[in-house]
Amino acid sequence: MATCSMAESVLALKRRLKSAREYIERYEIAAADYALERGFDGVVCGHIHKPCIRHIGGAIYANDGDWVEHRTALAESSDGTLQILNWQLDTIEVQALDPALAPAA
Repeated sequence: MATCSMAESVLALKRRLKSAREYIERYEIAAADYALERGFDGVVCGHIHKPCIRHIGGAIYANDGDWVEHRTALAESSDGTLQILNWQLDTIEVQALDPALAPAA
């Protein structure tokens, strides 16, 4: 039976995490490219559980995260600004994309 040291286990975990981060980054870029190729301003995704709103290559990439682990949701304000709502016990934190960076209407 093969055994590995704690250091080997940590290195293996770091490799897997780096691989997962790289996969997510490739997915986000591919989704943004897909939107731009079709003439859209951006794309809204979910399921990856990593809430964010950011620009990727000229497109808005928005991911609503998840309600169970991060307690986040994606919302659009009356002026069209996308926001991530982050519920924490008795408060809601709002993270919005800087309107100055949004594509022209």
